[in-house]
Amino acid sequence: MRWLVLILALALSGCASGPAVNLDAFFFGGLRDSPASAATAMNHYIVATFHRSAGRFEEAAQALEKAAELDPDNPTLHTQLMQTYFRMQALDEAAQAGETAVSLRPDNPGLWAVLGAVHLERGDYTRAAEAFREVIRLDPDSPAGYQALIMAEESTNDLVATLRTYDKLIEMNPNSANLHFQRGLNLSRINDYEATRRSMERTLELNEDHHRARYLLGVTCLELGDAEAARDQLEELLSRAPDYQGAREHLAAAWVRLGELPRAMRVLNVLFARAEAEPRHYIQAMFLNLYAERYAAAEGVDPPPEAPLLGQLLRALSRKGQEEPYEDLVEGLDDVQGDIDGEAKQFLSDLAYLYGRDLAPPFLASKLDKLREEGFSSRIVDILYGWLLMTMGEEEASESVLLDALETHGPDRDAHHYLANIYYERGDPRRTERHLRAALRLDPDNPTLLNFLGYFYAEENMRLEEARDMLNRALDLDPDNAYYLDSLGWVYYRMGDADRAVELIRRAIFHMNNDDAILRDHLGDAYLLRSDVEKAIGEWERARRLDPELEGVQEKIDQYRDKVE
Repeated sequence: MRWLVLILALALSGCASGPAVNLDAFFFGGLRDSPASAATAMNHYIVATFHRSAGRFEEAAQALEKAAELDPDNPTLHTQLMQTYFRMQALDEAAQAGETAVSLRPDNPGLWAVLGAVHLERGDYTRAAEAFREVIRLDPDSPAGYQALIMAEESTNDLVATLRTYDKLIEMNPNSANLHFQRGLNLSRINDYEATRRSMERTLELNEDHHRARYLLGVTCLELGDAEAARDQLEELLSRAPDYQGAREHLAAAWVRLGELPRAMRVLNVLFARAEAEPRHYIQAMFLNLYAERYAAAEGVDPPPEAPLLGQLLRALSRKGQEEPYEDLVEGLDDVQGDIDGEAKQFLSDLAYLYGRDLAPPFLASKLDKLREEGFSSRIVDILYGWLLMTMGEEEASESVLLDALETHGPDRDAHHYLANIYYERGDPRRTERHLRAALRLDPDNPTLLNFLGYFYAEENMRLEEARDMLNRALDLDPDNAYYLDSLGWVYYRMGDADRAVELIRRAIFHMNNDDAILRDHLGDAYLLRSDVEKAIGEWERARRLDPELEGVQEKIDQYRDKVE
């Protein structure tokens, strides 16, 4: 109902340059073929009005249905039916009535706006966007029409189209700080950080108290490697909004990148003093103290229960730095109940993001390398060391470490998984498959592994039925996972089922947190398989905007563009 309330207000108030929509003005604007039928239809309409005013929507719908049967070419009867069905949450019936109404009055932007709202509520975002584009076509100077279109585009995660719509709105309202901010927010979601920075700077020029814009500007500067600008923006933000969530964590990161570790620790310690620290902050504090060679302080941080393996490992390294006994902690790592892959992806990836990939992973890798040189035989140390080397791009070294780990400690799910990643990137399908199957034998219901092998088979165009079954198992475990949906869609693409491929890949895009170039490329290929060249090119152009370096996309655009011109 939230969409209808908002956009019905647009329809009733009128568009920027067009007349307001008067739902009664075109109601009985002339008798139809049979005056008697029109009069009877009027009676049913009046009855419906009384039912609606009393909240009896089912009775109102029945009366309006009878009226529409007697006067089927009356657009207002179908409009009223649409609204009444909507109040009943009979969304499909509301959409059908709305489609009839706009077919009778295709030049009425208000009707298209209400129909778009109904489609939004029923989750048909594509038809909603089409309806709002009709609003804009009929009244191109209507800011409300563009705002409604943005709702539909953002609901489909179509960030490239959303950006184009924001550009049009900014042309109409160049001094709107909120529009510049929203545009920048969407730019950040497609990782266009230079453009994000410009949008956030423009937002702050128009409204220096826009705290979210200042925070995102600081984070964006950190992404761009401009630690000084990040520090300045985040310190300014905290002077204006001392409790702004996330600001201290990123300010500490800026100080780390500037080589000012004591300042970084002072900023981070405020979170502990205020009892606002979350599990990742404890790992951050342990790491920073260890990196600064403040070993006693590092050991004094209580590791979070969410990271039992990393917590014990960092504590062991802290004791080692103090030249205190630490061997029992390292030797006992393999007996700790924990998920090293989950901890690495959650906590170590966080350290690399905040402090830089050239700082956190190499530092930890060097510490683990020394433990291994000292003769410690630990599965956790070896697997984690291999993971760090892999994330650092040292694939040959990682491969060697992980293969040695398998020989020393026996079969291991994570070692096989990481080796499969290395061989997949290297273009070695035989060893990729072998290690994925080995990992699945150890953890047969792991959805990540099921998806990896299913997608690998789709890419290799082999064992497609087995891939389909694997991916359906993965989706049973995680039904809305965008990557699993895309993988299954890609399997159906390989099978030649274009309609099913389009359906699944579109669902995958809807469930993404951000728009994704590879998924858009896949969707374009699926549309091409369906012989819809125009839509295929549209998706490939989105993929190119999201990732200009994505291999093969421009070539496909060039190859097929002439066929739609």
